[in-house]
Amino acid sequence: MRFALVAAVAAAGTFASGCGSPEGVTATPVPSASVQSSVRPTLAAEDLQPPEQNNAPKYEDVVYDPCTFIDDSTVRSAGFDPETRKRMDRTAEWTNLGCTYQSDTRRLLLLSGNVRFDDQKLRYAETSEPAGPVNGRDAFIYREPSDPPTCFLVLRTRVGAVFVASTLNAENAANGQPCDGIVELAQIIEPTIGAEN
Repeated sequence: MRFALVAAVAAAGTFASGCGSPEGVTATPVPSASVQSSVRPTLAAEDLQPPEQNNAPKYEDVVYDPCTFIDDSTVRSAGFDPETRKRMDRTAEWTNLGCTYQSDTRRLLLLSGNVRFDDQKLRYAETSEPAGPVNGRDAFIYREPSDPPTCFLVLRTRVGAVFVASTLNAENAANGQPCDGIVELAQIIEPTIGAEN
């Protein structure tokens, strides 16, 4: 089983491949009718609700949802526009609940999955570097040589990992690095995961 992660967030707000996704599986829009019990009432808009999960028995359900657990003020504090919030999920043998956000200079992809953190760390061992702890959570960073390049910071959760992915907009790629500020960004996002997760 190949535990691949997102290579880049494309300009249209989609991504090319998924964290822990099997070969040949492609991302599809999520039906808005599915509602998960972990959704917080502050973000209950129908089109933001996560999909139903049908995980294999060895994978626990993903609880933390980066589209409905993060309020608008936190998105703004991180430097992104909450009006750009879009779901980007994958469900198969395991689950990735995802959300994208945009600013004037970069795109942010957050993925919350149930493939174990240690398995993800092993997968990227040759290209990763330590980044943690971030607010007390184990973390590591790795980069994808996409165009423009993407930087990932991976946080440990109880059932798996949360990926914080930053991609500079094409017009800004020459003026900075995608990993610039990613630890500080993760420090803002991490409290929304919740100590229980």
